[in-house]
Amino acid sequence: MKVTDANILKAFLVALSQLSEPLPETLNQQINAIGLALAKGDTKAIEKLEEIAYNNPQLEPLYDGIACDLQKKESEQERDKLFEPNSLPLTDRSDLTLQENIVAPLLPPPPRLPEIATPILQSPQPQEAAKVQLAKINENPNWFLGLLF
Repeated sequence: MKVTDANILKAFLVALSQLSEPLPETLNQQINAIGLALAKGDTKAIEKLEEIAYNNPQLEPLYDGIACDLQKKESEQERDKLFEPNSLPLTDRSDLTLQENIVAPLLPPPPRLPEIATPILQSPQPQEAAKVQLAKINENPNWFLGLLF
């Protein structure tokens, strides 16, 4: 999955969970169809989520703000990669030897984003499913490490 697709999916799921009004049934059906396509491996369907978000007055302000935040974070991460210690020449890394020998406990890998998004999007009530899933994430942020924020 491309980074842009992941960001669209993340922003859509968060915006969906933050809606205060229920979505129309026709929109839920469109979201379900996208979830089905995603379950079949069709990541091109993700772009349709962005179209839905920008064409829905309820979703648009939420989605836009979240998408901008994700884009900003992605840009910061790309910038930070330029200054990672491993990118320094070996002669400049002598003071980092001690830091590299420290071993942190490994966390279990987070679930893949499509594995989380697909059941939400296929739910008869995707808005409620997103709220439930994000509540689980808030209870244990490491469970969803790096996928949403």
